[in-house]
Amino acid sequence: MKLNYDQETNGMYKLHKPDFDDIALELLREHLATAIDSPCEIDINYLIRDCLYLDVYSKHLSPDKSVLGLVAFDDTTIPCYDLHFNQTTFDVYAGNIVIDLSLSGQRQLPRRRFTLAHELSHWVLHRSYHSPTNQVFALKKTGLPAVW
Repeated sequence: MKLNYDQETNGMYKLHKPDFDDIALELLREHLATAIDSPCEIDINYLIRDCLYLDVYSKHLSPDKSVLGLVAFDDTTIPCYDLHFNQTTFDVYAGNIVIDLSLSGQRQLPRRRFTLAHELSHWVLHRSYHSPTNQVFALKKTGLPAVW
């Protein structure tokens, strides 16, 4: 899926509220078409891992739960916290989503799903902008390379 929207001079897309619905519909049409004809709960984990080939990790991202998720646009090392909330680091790679450990468990499932979908939307909307070469990433595995 390639986004065809006007862009700011810095490369960010100029999007309006209806554009987000159109992008979501196109994403579903491409990967989960049955959800369009028969509305159902979207398996966000399936969409992220099996359709868009992103990896998801859980770490304590902040001691006060002020950061619940992030997506890496480049290989990097992020600050995070161990189980005793001592600061440590974690190596993430482009296309990794990291969700805060506080979103684990059945009670947190709705918030976890929302955060995963939110981070996925950042990947879909901003991955080319954050690429040093403004490369366009494929959102579907085909016989073509992952980037073109």
